[in-house]
Amino acid sequence: MRSWIWLCAIGPAKPDSCSPEVAVSSNLLQRRHHRDRPHLNYGSPGCPCVGLDGLNRTASPDQALVGTHCDNWTRHCMEETCQAWCFVDPCQCNVSSRPTAATEGFAWQGHALFASSETCNLSLAGSERSKSKKGNSSASPVETPSFCRNFDQDNYGNEKCKCIGIEHLTGNVSAEVDGEKVPYPMDVGSHCSRWDDQPVGICSKEDRPSWCGKNWCYVDPCACAISEPPKVSSYFPKVTYGKKPLYYSYETCGSFDTFTFDSRSACVNQETEAKCLGIGADPDDPELRKCAWGGPEIKCLGKELLHFCQVNDQTIQDWTWWSFSRGDVQRGHMGPAVVTAGIYVLILLFFLMVLRGLL
Repeated sequence: MRSWIWLCAIGPAKPDSCSPEVAVSSNLLQRRHHRDRPHLNYGSPGCPCVGLDGLNRTASPDQALVGTHCDNWTRHCMEETCQAWCFVDPCQCNVSSRPTAATEGFAWQGHALFASSETCNLSLAGSERSKSKKGNSSASPVETPSFCRNFDQDNYGNEKCKCIGIEHLTGNVSAEVDGEKVPYPMDVGSHCSRWDDQPVGICSKEDRPSWCGKNWCYVDPCACAISEPPKVSSYFPKVTYGKKPLYYSYETCGSFDTFTFDSRSACVNQETEAKCLGIGADPDDPELRKCAWGGPEIKCLGKELLHFCQVNDQTIQDWTWWSFSRGDVQRGHMGPAVVTAGIYVLILLFFLMVLRGLL
């Protein structure tokens, strides 16, 4: 019963609009929108909607997480005058946002989760609807909450590659891991944790893989500037963060990624352009491809990293070096670090021999 109460509490509603039947209808509204997800509204660039869009509870597959994109989540209404809103990160929001009954008990990167309707209005700039709204251009500066000053890198990843996901969600979600259905908590990937360390599936066996006990989290591929690139998730292929598929990172949580080494379908494991572009729902359609080819040096990565995100030159250089090192290890060759160390040893031996000859 609480689910429809807090949905209605975010904004004003008509007396007959806050009812369990209406809340259920909003789920039907959401399902219809998800059929046309590329056209969903994810807020303004200065205050994007947050949350994993399309993540459905195992027990109630029709009830996906609300607030992950702009919509009239509060009540069943299809009129143009209805107010759309979404969840936002107050530390990355330059428009009006506030905590509401809908965000109560939830967290984002260790701090309070807010909601905003203004970001949904601003994102419609240029349309007839946004032109009819007044006061957006003269809005006063938004004060950043004090809790944004400190970021917990131990629990939420490297500051250059933060974990994403709404914490403290109830329920479970199912993912296929090594051919088996494995339950995960609804807030999976929202912080650094050993999410795979469970008494079910492949990680419950005595000879379980090493990655079962490693920390990882989901990250925004366009906001991840660390030396190892994030990888496209295989657990929830239909779930998105904004308009991007889910990406995960072990390195941001201080772990060595052995999970990806075992994955034949991972973009980073494709050694040729043909194999790289052949991964995805339709290899002949660039829009449906999972991976993109970055050339012989950087090789194969998730397509968002190369075609959608604005990655700086230093990060590209780091990823190129990582790809080179990793390729040698995968092929059973000595990596560049080992080669470099060997060269230094040979130089040292040469000088020792010269010194011995002089003595």
